[in-house]
Amino acid sequence: MFGEDAVSIYDRCPSPVFDRLLEFIHARAPSAGRLIDVGCGTGSLIALLARRGWKCAGCDPSAAMVLAAKAKNRSATITAAGADDFPIEFPVDLVTCTFDVVNHFHTLRLVGTFFRRARRALRPGGLLVFDTLTPGDINRNWMGYIEVDRVGDTYMVRSGARTGDGKGTLTYEIFRRVHGDDWRRSVEVHALRAFDRVWMLDALRASGFVNIEVVDAMTLRRATARTVRWLVAARAPHATATRGAANQAH
Repeated sequence: MFGEDAVSIYDRCPSPVFDRLLEFIHARAPSAGRLIDVGCGTGSLIALLARRGWKCAGCDPSAAMVLAAKAKNRSATITAAGADDFPIEFPVDLVTCTFDVVNHFHTLRLVGTFFRRARRALRPGGLLVFDTLTPGDINRNWMGYIEVDRVGDTYMVRSGARTGDGKGTLTYEIFRRVHGDDWRRSVEVHALRAFDRVWMLDALRASGFVNIEVVDAMTLRRATARTVRWLVAARAPHATATRGAANQAH
């Protein structure tokens, strides 16, 4: 849950890179339709997809994020909601949930709830696209790292810590100069968890998805044991698909 101080520099410290994600989406959904971006943050992905002709909606549990996303996307419907209760007003062609949003779900039950809700939101043949940190990334790389970014008179200090197998915390400390030598400090601690690939595939199948693809988010190639983030696409069955259609996972 990002507050006002974090949101003010979220797009620049560090700035998310969308090129690979957009390439991945376009290859699987070349025709623009309706979409909802779950955990939309400041609305950057919505803005990019709207330029490609998509009719966009979004949601985020952070009120500050929602305000920022609305300012960036005047024609999009953006609401305050989470991954387990986002609005389903009409069927959509695409559901997106990116940049570690699913890793913030505290339990595997909530991950499964999101998969089922995304399936309900999609038209027949519609697409779910999400990314997730891998257990290997947290286990190998979250052993007390620290990064510092500065934008003007604002500093963001990010530090990570592994708290268990595939589990960790990210601490955000934001220092903003308010006047002269006076600074304001705010702190957010985010608990994240990764989940096993086999569990993820089984949960997607149990939610009714087919044609599941898992790739390395950085290269869009086959994921390996060293992959730090998976990028996943899963499709809702077409109306003509048989109930017993086989699922595929790559």
